[in-house]
Amino acid sequence: MDPIIIVAIVIIIAIIFEYLNGFHDAANALATAVSTRALSPKKALILGATFQFIGAVSVVNITMFFAFANIPFFKPVTDTIGKLVALPHTGDVLQSGQIFSLEFLALIVGVGLISAAIWNTVTWFFGIPSSSSHALIGGICGSGFMAFGITALKFSVILPAILLLVISPVIAILFCFISMKFLLFIMRGKSSKVGEKFKRGQIFSSALFAFSQGANDGQKTAGIITLFLISAGMWDLHNGIIYPPLWVIVLCSLAIAAGIGTGGWRIIKTVGTKIFEMKYIHGFNVQAGSTAIILGNSFIGLPVSTAHVLSMAVVGTGAATRMSAVRWNVIRPIVTAWVITIPSCFIVSATIYFLAASVFNFPVMKF
Repeated sequence: MDPIIIVAIVIIIAIIFEYLNGFHDAANALATAVSTRALSPKKALILGATFQFIGAVSVVNITMFFAFANIPFFKPVTDTIGKLVALPHTGDVLQSGQIFSLEFLALIVGVGLISAAIWNTVTWFFGIPSSSSHALIGGICGSGFMAFGITALKFSVILPAILLLVISPVIAILFCFISMKFLLFIMRGKSSKVGEKFKRGQIFSSALFAFSQGANDGQKTAGIITLFLISAGMWDLHNGIIYPPLWVIVLCSLAIAAGIGTGGWRIIKTVGTKIFEMKYIHGFNVQAGSTAIILGNSFIGLPVSTAHVLSMAVVGTGAATRMSAVRWNVIRPIVTAWVITIPSCFIVSATIYFLAASVFNFPVMKF
C-alpha cells in the first residue's frame, strides 16, 4: 500500500478519536455553566470550542519555549504521551527477522487509538464521564505490549502518569471542598444579589476551564501522532523532547474543538445535575479549582483526566455545602469506570491487535 495512504489512514483514525474525545469530554467544559444557566447551551458550546482550540494550540508552544530554554520542569504533554511505548523505526530488523514496516507500525498505533475510541463511545452511550486519557494509555500500551512484549512499555513514564491520573481527582475533591468552605464563609449573610455576581464569574471560569482542558487533552492525541511520525522516520525529536509539528497541533485542536462544539449531552446531564444541584457559586468553584489542577499539570507535561478531575471537583464542592446534597449512588459507576478504564482498554487493544496480526501475519508476543 502507498505509504501516503497508510499515514493518512492513521491520522484519520487519530482525528476521529480526538473528535470523540472532545465530544465525550464536552461535559467537562459545559456541564456546570449549562446546569446553572450561567450560559445557554449554544453560547456554552461556542465558548468551549473556542477556548479549547486556543488552549491546545498555545500551551504546547509555551511549554516548548520553556523546555528549549532549559527551564526545569517545563515540557509538553505530548512528550509524556509519546514516550509511553518504545517503538522501533521503520526499516529496523526485528528479533523475528522481519523488517519493521510502516504497515506494522500503523497497526500498533491504529489499534491503540481504535480501542480508546470504542471505550469512549460505550461510556458516552451510558452517560459515564470516563477518562479519554486512561483509554488512550490503555489502548496504546495494549497493542504495544502484544506486539513486542513488556519491554516495549516504558514504565518510567507510564507509572508516574497513571499515579497522577489516580491522585488528581482526589486532590480535586480536597481542593474544591476547602475552597467551597472558604467561599461559603465569606458569603455568609450576603444578599442573593451578591451571589448573582458569581454568574459572571462562572462565565470567566468556564472559558478558563475550556482553555485548560484544551491545553491537556488537546496534546494527547498529538503526542501519539508524533510518536507514529518519529517511528516512521518522518519527524525527529527536538532536544530529546517529542514536540509535534504545528499542523498536527492545529489538526488535533480543530478536532477536539469540533467534538466539544457538538456536545456530549448524556454526560453533561450526569456531571451537571445528577451528582449535585449547583448554583452559580458552586459552578464557579468547580471550574476554578479544576482549572488550577489541569493547567498546572499541562505546563509540566503530565496528563490528567479532565473528566475525573471535574467530576470529583463537583463532589468536593457538594460535600462542602452539605454531605447529603451529593448523590453518592451516582458516583459509584464513575469511580468504577475510573478503575477499569486502563485495564479494559489494554485488554481490548491487545485482543484486536492479536486478531489483526494473525490475519496480516505480523509478529505477536509469545507467552
